[in-house]
Amino acid sequence: MKKYIFFFALVFAGIILFAENNVINELMRISEIKDDTERLFQYDKFVMSLQTPEFGESIVYDAGGVKFALIYALGSEFPFGEKNDSFKKVENNFFIGESEVTYELWYKVKLWATDKERGDNFYTFSEDGLEGSFSGGGSWPNYNNIGKEPTSNSKHPVTNLNYKDVIVWLNALSEYLGFNPVYFYDGKVIRSAVNDNVIINAYADYNSDGFRLPTEYEWELAAKYSGAGSDGYRWMMGNYVSGADGLTQKEISEVAVYSANSDYHTSEVKSLKPNVLGLYDMGGNAWEWCFSDDKSTNRILRGGAFDSPDMFLKSSYRYSTYFKTRYNSFGFRIVKK
Repeated sequence: MKKYIFFFALVFAGIILFAENNVINELMRISEIKDDTERLFQYDKFVMSLQTPEFGESIVYDAGGVKFALIYALGSEFPFGEKNDSFKKVENNFFIGESEVTYELWYKVKLWATDKERGDNFYTFSEDGLEGSFSGGGSWPNYNNIGKEPTSNSKHPVTNLNYKDVIVWLNALSEYLGFNPVYFYDGKVIRSAVNDNVIINAYADYNSDGFRLPTEYEWELAAKYSGAGSDGYRWMMGNYVSGADGLTQKEISEVAVYSANSDYHTSEVKSLKPNVLGLYDMGGNAWEWCFSDDKSTNRILRGGAFDSPDMFLKSSYRYSTYFKTRYNSFGFRIVKK
């Protein structure tokens, strides 16, 4: 009997030692993961595996002291349009900006990107950006405050941007934080917004780990996501403002900075309630550029702005305009794979 007890004790000890070695090896492997990847996953000591993030989990980046967060969204088929009567599919999971890009973040990266000491990697922009809707005098589009150092309004969305400069700035942000740029022309990284033809014919490397604009499908998926139930994901109707509980002015004003509550100027990002995914200002504050691989000179903006009526804030509303157009209501939001 003692022999059997001794035998089973040895077997049990071996199992424990094997398990402990597995845990140690797994922890050592995880400790070697690069910082960015490590933040994308969670280690569960009980399950002993790397877990894929869920809808709404976030990752925070620090750009020279200016922090910004991206929220995780799962690629999925979802109902598209105002009546949710057609379906589109986002193939891949992605991270999307918790808020619109602020002026302080725009300014920090642009200052670095345009430093002459960068040599061949020097970036060139056609416009300098505006701190929210605050013109400082002057007339459209050449307001006095364009390109000025950040002030107390630095956490307002950057505005007065055309599509060209947004594409170039996102490549700069990628390089600033050590990632690979997304936007290319003729096999080369786009670092200048001067040549219109380059921007019109730009293409996105969706396998890159850098920052980019959302596609329209990604933007609408993130705007409409309303949680998950036993029967799958739930989606809000396309005639609703993202995050709003209803269609009344009171309900819309809880989530959106728009013509009814804005005093006709932008607000700090994240000043109202987020949508279910945790995204702020998906309706109102600033229009948001979206990326398309087509070669059209018109591009799409989503979400409406501080001076928009509620009809433009609908999660399904699409605004098409010339890619070089800029207003103090035009901003953007970041996406990353």
